[in-house]
Amino acid sequence: MKNKKILTGFVGLFAICLVTAGVVGYLFSQELVFNGNQVNINGEEFQEISCDIGSECYGSEVELENDLSMNALMSLTSENDVGVETKYVSELTLAQKVVDFDLDKWDLLVDGDEVVVEYTIVGDSFSAEVVEGELENYVLIYYADNDDRFANPGEAVLIEDVLGNLPAVDDENADLNDYSLEYPTTPFGAKIWYVPSDSLTEGVIDWSRANEFLFETELIQHSDEEITIYSGQTLFVTPVSIIDAGLLEGEYSGIANIARLA
Repeated sequence: MKNKKILTGFVGLFAICLVTAGVVGYLFSQELVFNGNQVNINGEEFQEISCDIGSECYGSEVELENDLSMNALMSLTSENDVGVETKYVSELTLAQKVVDFDLDKWDLLVDGDEVVVEYTIVGDSFSAEVVEGELENYVLIYYADNDDRFANPGEAVLIEDVLGNLPAVDDENADLNDYSLEYPTTPFGAKIWYVPSDSLTEGVIDWSRANEFLFETELIQHSDEEITIYSGQTLFVTPVSIIDAGLLEGEYSGIANIARLA
């Protein structure tokens, strides 16, 4: 009986506390109304394109502008008729730089050579080609850095030998080497270079000829579906569809879908 009385008294005291808390008034309250911002996606929503069966059919360019204070994970997919495949491409400028191994940041060489490269940013496989300013006896390479990029040089991979997503998982430019001082809107990513073909020996670069190389002017990505648009970055992408060469002449359709995941 003694234990029962103590328990009853405790419950009563707890009930009084709840009643007291219920009558406390607010000293201040604030109503919040949010106008949410989103990644801006600008481009034509419908196009009728005439192109040859078996060739690449280009849609119009789409602008992805991230004015948010955060990075945005974007999904680029497509819905196509049978026999139609779609990828997304973007462009990158490569240029000569003032080579100085005592500096982390290399400036662009005044009046140096430049080329424009079109590359697959989203698709089943990676490809890249020079579309403006092609130089004779030069090749495109993917260059992955180690953690100490000057003391411990990485390995060059010919573009046609690139497999999987870029940057590769063992590329320290993916998340360790931060290039935000040099490329504020692409602090991480993959490097694409344009180098003389005879400056490579089984993936090893002849650094004595670095003044002949055309280097990245921003870092890029490639995946089969998802890419990151960094805060402050504006990226231009173009959907490109290929109609299987074995299909009959006629009308085929595809829908390019771009959405923000996170």
